[in-house]
Amino acid sequence: MQSAAVNGVLTAQAGNLSESLDRQATEIRRRFPQGPSWHDLLHVLEDRSLVSHPCSVRFQDERLLPGEFAFTARNGLEPQEGFVIYVHPALKADPASAVPVVLSQIPGINTGTQATPADAEQFGCTALGISRDDYYRQLCAIAEQVDPGDDLV
Repeated sequence: MQSAAVNGVLTAQAGNLSESLDRQATEIRRRFPQGPSWHDLLHVLEDRSLVSHPCSVRFQDERLLPGEFAFTARNGLEPQEGFVIYVHPALKADPASAVPVVLSQIPGINTGTQATPADAEQFGCTALGISRDDYYRQLCAIAEQVDPGDDLV
């Protein structure tokens, strides 16, 4: 079965969905062998072959829950209207530290509600070219930087 787009959101059986996300993450890794810099990531977000809908990043915490370092929200009712990835403002001073966080949000933009936390982890570690355990440790370190003592959300 092939992947399809419904209202601009990638849909597929679980295996095909994971394969599609893996292809996108692998392409990011191919383009940026050392891992994307913050500047590179901004270009990734503009590339519709990698991120299916327009999105922007805001270093603001008013949409974040306690302990949360990122949250993605639609700009309107339809995904084509775009998304905003809210990133905790503690990461603004060093935007490179936000790269793994933003990467974890891309599967949700590309698939709607079908992406799981495991999809987000797999996408991020593949795009960065590191193990899933190392990626998870990076996210935990970032969460600790954002809100010491809280659990990763």
